Amino acid sequence: MARMSGFFCQDAYLPKLAKLTDNEVGSLFRALMKYHAAGEITELDGKVGLAFDFIRDDVDQQEKAYSAKCKQASENRRKGLKQESTDDNARQRPSTDDNRRDKYNNNITECNNNIKESSSFMGDDEAAEIQHDHDLVITAAEDAGFKMSNTVRARLIALYADHGLEKMLAGFNECASHGAPTLAYLEAVLKGTGKKKPQMKVLPAQDFPQRDYSGVQDEMMGDLEREIAAMKAGEAG
Repeated sequence: MARMSGFFCQDAYLPKLAKLTDNEVGSLFRALMKYHAAGEITELDGKVGLAFDFIRDDVDQQEKAYSAKCKQASENRRKGLKQESTDDNARQRPSTDDNRRDKYNNNITECNNNIKESSSFMGDDEAAEIQHDHDLVITAAEDAGFKMSNTVRARLIALYADHGLEKMLAGFNECASHGAPTLAYLEAVLKGTGKKKPQMKVLPAQDFPQRDYSGVQDEMMGDLEREIAAMKAGEAG
């Protein structure tokens, strides 16, 4: 039977374990790890024992849900391989048992990895929708000019959780339009405290009247013609 490589520690445990000391919490989780890894039950007293009992029930439920998903995935893969074999025979395409077995094993491995990465307390559709929104947020941030790093990505996902996809996308547009692709400016916009940078004012085109120099030009040409005429007269005399 397929088993998980670990168990999920829920945020809901925090208030329930608030009255335990750090040493008691350490003993509790050491006992839980032994239980999950080897089925070993550690005798614990008082509040620590009660906490162990209710968390152990959660661990058992996680294992049952994981096992059921793996079993269903395995059955789906077997049906797919059987159908593939039938189709191959109909098309007269030879296929060896080893190739089908390898493909089957690869599909099962991929399925198990996907299940491990998703929480047993979240439906597949919900997890896929959230992952899709995360991808949109990161892509929109890159398009807006954000310099991406693990820290920036983590902060963007946290802001998405607080404000939702629609406000995040609007915030990225605001950052891009004002040339401020930074977390600080984005947070200010989301909180409604961001000061927009003034847009550059473009003055309307103006028509300047052209001065008429035609009279001056005619006068200059007349003086030049008279000088030439006087020079010719002198040469003739």
